[in-house]
Amino acid sequence: MRDTILTLEDQRQAWLLLTAYFSFKGQSETWLSFSILKGAERT
Repeated sequence: MRDTILTLEDQRQAWLLLTAYFSFKGQSETWLSFSILKGAERT
């Protein structure tokens, strides 16, 4: 009986995945803009 019903464990795993994805995305974007700024300083 677990077709559409998300168990608490499923929700927790999905939340962890989302959190990890967004933190990684934010870090890479921050690193990218930082690298672009560093490159602009060099020229």
